[in-house]
Amino acid sequence: MGQRYKYSILLFTVLCLLAGTLHVSYLKGDIVFLTEPLARLKNVLQMSPSVDKSVPPPPLQASFPWLQCKGGRERKHIAYPKNHKVGGSTLFSILSRYAYTKNLNVIIPRPFLLSRMYPYTLYPEYYMPPPHNQTFEISMHHTVYNRTRFPQIMPKDTAYVTIVRKPLYHLISAWNAYSYGKKFGLSKIKNPIATFLADPKKYDRDCGHGIHVPLCLTQNSISVDLGFLPSDNEKVTLGSDPGRREDIMKTFVRTVDQDFDLVMLTEYYDESLVLLKRLMCWSVRDILYIKAENVRKANVVEIELSPELKQNHKEWSYVDYALYDHFNKALWRRINSSGNDYWGEVRYFKSLNIQIRNHCQVQDPCSLDRKPPLVVNSTRWGPGFVVDSDLCLLLRRDIYCRVYIQAERVGKSLWLTKSNRSVYSRGDTGRKYRYGKILPVVEQHCVYCTRLGQCENLDTLGHFHRDGYISEEVYQMTREQLCKKQTKRGKRKRNTHK
Repeated sequence: MGQRYKYSILLFTVLCLLAGTLHVSYLKGDIVFLTEPLARLKNVLQMSPSVDKSVPPPPLQASFPWLQCKGGRERKHIAYPKNHKVGGSTLFSILSRYAYTKNLNVIIPRPFLLSRMYPYTLYPEYYMPPPHNQTFEISMHHTVYNRTRFPQIMPKDTAYVTIVRKPLYHLISAWNAYSYGKKFGLSKIKNPIATFLADPKKYDRDCGHGIHVPLCLTQNSISVDLGFLPSDNEKVTLGSDPGRREDIMKTFVRTVDQDFDLVMLTEYYDESLVLLKRLMCWSVRDILYIKAENVRKANVVEIELSPELKQNHKEWSYVDYALYDHFNKALWRRINSSGNDYWGEVRYFKSLNIQIRNHCQVQDPCSLDRKPPLVVNSTRWGPGFVVDSDLCLLLRRDIYCRVYIQAERVGKSLWLTKSNRSVYSRGDTGRKYRYGKILPVVEQHCVYCTRLGQCENLDTLGHFHRDGYISEEVYQMTREQLCKKQTKRGKRKRNTHK
């Protein structure tokens, strides 16, 4: 017994010494650029001289498990009823990439228009069915949250997530994105938002808009997307019964609080994503993002508003302000109770995401093949991984391309072909080609070929190779030909500008 005790003490001491040498910092040491570090890591990784040095070494993995999240296992079912002008397209891209890499069943609008299920059309005639005897696993398209309908089509263990934003910033963003000044006849006014807020009811008389703009343009627009009845706007506007107004607001905020597992804040996006990662037991790799195209192009103009006009907006969007105030406080309570060095993980994620974004955002996608991959080592918050050209292409993928490639998978799962695809769609009359014609090697396999013109050829080629329709040999040969053409075009452009 005494000898066993001595062995136990010795083993514990050795493990402690090993743990002390493990690399678990969250800054530069966790990211390895494979130019010179390959030689530096040779001894650590015990690489044989015969190993092909063009292949990156595996990420350094800690020999102890990182903190297990609640439930102890990865959750794959999530519903995000996409709302307007809150950073939703970025979350959409994250969820779409996650669903794609995990091969999960996603609700896809039948004509593949992102807002086809908005506002109140989350019904079978508006979306593609799941494969036979299977269920949906992820929802992420525009629709007004319906607390009765969602549980009917999503699994019981689904996590419900949404995003809210400071109401005044939300108004400014929506105003610019949807040309409210033109809609309200204020486009030639010097400060149209100030003019609007002086008497909002004069310009925005009722709800009932859509499907391409918020159902309620300016009054409690965030809340309406989350299920607040537009007809109740009259009951909570300035001049309505104060007691009734308060009861309606509190009931709605309480309902959202009960129904949603996480309410993210646009102003604290990365902080919210780390909470999402922990809620879902995901990895850091799962929440990486490059901002969606419409977010990058957004031009939010700073405007001067008097305290009186700001108060007018608080009265006009009374429920939105109460909603934001409640979930702002809730977010910080959640953050303050988070363990495992939450703020260290946020700093690590922000730093990592910027470096991966800089690595992946290149003008010529083919140049990603010529760049050395990035190796991200294991940390206390998750396993390591390699950032190669395939991951970069997934991160860069256009938001419409995500929908159409996902639709291809759905079509294949339903045994659709070019001849019978109209069973679940309105034909194949998508947008005009953006990157040229579809590759012949892709065209022989695709269902919704015209739609795929939205994608870069490397995206469609990679997808059909990934799903097993194109062999490795054909894939590599076609990719090489594509990149040679791309290089020649680039040279011609540079010569033209000389």
